Amino acid sequence: MNIRGMEVGPEAKAQIDAAAAAATAVDADAPQKVAASKTELHTGEVSGDGAIGGMTGGEVNQTFIDSIRIERNEAADHIRGLFGPASDQESPEVAVEDVLPVPGTEAHFKSLDETRLLILASTRRTGLTTAARQRCRAYADRESLPAKRLLSTSLDELGKELRGIGTATVLVLDASQNPELQQALLERADQLRDRLKNQSCHLVLAVEIEFRRSFKDQFPGTVFDLERLQPDLVFAHYLKRPEDQVASILASEYFRDTLGPAWPPLARLMAEVLNEAPDGIAPEQFRERLGARLGNPSESIRNLLERSLDKRGRAVLIAAAALEQMTPEAIALAADELLEATRPPDDRRELLDEPGIAQKLELIREDFNLVGSTFKNPDIGDEVLLHVWRQYPSWREPVMNWLDGLLLAPDYVEWTDRTRLPRRLVLLASAAEDDRMLKNRVKLMLQSRSPVMSSFAPAIMLGGAIDPVIGPGIRNRLYEWSRSAQAALQRTALATCSDEDYLVRFPSEALFRLHLLSESKFGDVADAAFEAIIDSTGHFHLTELLLHFRYWLIGSSGDEPARIAKILDQICDRPDLVDRLEQDPMHLLRNFLSIPAGFWKSMSQLADAASFRLAVRAWLILAAKLDAQHAEGMVDLLIAAGADDHRAIGQIVQAARSLSLEGTDLSDRARKLALFMYNRVFEIEVPLQ
Repeated sequence: MNIRGMEVGPEAKAQIDAAAAAATAVDADAPQKVAASKTELHTGEVSGDGAIGGMTGGEVNQTFIDSIRIERNEAADHIRGLFGPASDQESPEVAVEDVLPVPGTEAHFKSLDETRLLILASTRRTGLTTAARQRCRAYADRESLPAKRLLSTSLDELGKELRGIGTATVLVLDASQNPELQQALLERADQLRDRLKNQSCHLVLAVEIEFRRSFKDQFPGTVFDLERLQPDLVFAHYLKRPEDQVASILASEYFRDTLGPAWPPLARLMAEVLNEAPDGIAPEQFRERLGARLGNPSESIRNLLERSLDKRGRAVLIAAAALEQMTPEAIALAADELLEATRPPDDRRELLDEPGIAQKLELIREDFNLVGSTFKNPDIGDEVLLHVWRQYPSWREPVMNWLDGLLLAPDYVEWTDRTRLPRRLVLLASAAEDDRMLKNRVKLMLQSRSPVMSSFAPAIMLGGAIDPVIGPGIRNRLYEWSRSAQAALQRTALATCSDEDYLVRFPSEALFRLHLLSESKFGDVADAAFEAIIDSTGHFHLTELLLHFRYWLIGSSGDEPARIAKILDQICDRPDLVDRLEQDPMHLLRNFLSIPAGFWKSMSQLADAASFRLAVRAWLILAAKLDAQHAEGMVDLLIAAGADDHRAIGQIVQAARSLSLEGTDLSDRARKLALFMYNRVFEIEVPLQ
């Protein structure tokens, strides 16, 4: 049998279908594609995605998450690696590993001093990302300023990130692999300059070399080609073993010819290969090891599938990609299942002809480490399933059915958090441009017999949500799941949307979904969502929060005003919210679209006296953090809600009177503001009815 013409055996297909039918039900809607964003830097949205749909399929395990948070483990970190280094949950500061500074420091710092902008241009594999971060960190240290890595992938996201920065900061953004973002930045050049000036920020921007001329035209005097560090210095910096142990390698012609023109990433890789090499390694062996790390993964895989491997070897290669870092026995047995699932009905299986476990893995020994179960070239593992999907359409259905069986955790697989499969499922769905593929796999994982596998569900949804291809569709799924009747789907949506990497990129969407989840009928979900809302408020200016709260009050239940009052009470002294308000009080006081007054009018109409008083108390605590003029301005915004409304005036008077008394647990300044409000409210003119 030739595996190229794979057909699913009837028994195997029935077995998989019986286990997975409910969780892999096909949605009626089509996969969703990304629409290019032309949004200006200041634009933001409040409402969530528009598509609403009920969940299809059977019940799933409702107790798969012990803690409604994405766990910090190796598998989750590999997913985060798809969209950049794992974010530091405690600090957004730029972390620079042990790297040598790139040349041109004086000129680069001069550009930042004079224009607040430094643009570094280069091509791939030159260390551009690391160089930009190093420059950002070095300049921030010189100026005694914080440094922050921006994560934006679109102009809309960049606008939101910049609005969230409340103090002078040195920023770094790598746009070099995002042509749409680079073009958008060119189109909004003046707006970017104005934003950096208004916020007293500096930006180090990394761009692809092909955009260099355009950026020079729009940002004269700020664009520099990345200069190459001397490769021998980089190599010596990262070599961690005595040179005499690898003297024959260093003296070889191949080593000299390769290192001479190398950019820092290659020079560092050469050192790392030698650091890992056994004593006495020969020059030819070094060449093979380096070549394996540098080789084109797709070309290597094509050679294996089309020339080197028979049908069993192909099955072993695919199984190794799905089960990398799991046991050799699991890989071998999974390969057997893949072969069995594709065996024609009349093809009899001769058990005594089958090779042993070690023999099976020997088939891919040239590319796979039998000890540790890892590919010698780390990139090959990610590429195998992608290559199979792209090049062998007839294999897609049987391979996906086989993967579904693995996700359900057969007896021979003991999943651990070292698995790479969650990351590869995200990559596969992105390559297929099919968000349903990922969503259905996640729902299947929630049925898995392995609690480890089911715990990966939120991290996979996070990876899908941030992916530029399937991201919009996955975020729509999260909206649906936040309204689902099933607790496991709600918990998955909650863990995903409350994650820092999601909040940084999609703060408004996250808050919208967390609000839906805070109304869950499942107590643990509702409580955790409420706490997540509190934590998420650090990503917003007070004005933006009021706009969300006002939206929540439209057609709300009687509990909503009380919930909003509790949120305000818990966040009124949060340093991040206070810092944003102190940095830009006019963002609130300019009364854009009458957001504050509209919010307070809705609260005065819907809240009971106790909830309204609690919300006013929080407002006065925040106002007391500002100078006298701005503090009184905040009071005036609240009082504006009483215009033409007897009930609102009554609510304000009652709250102000009680809060101005001694023993209200307010600072003297806050109580004085309450008294100011009490006196000011009587200046409101209400027409007689």
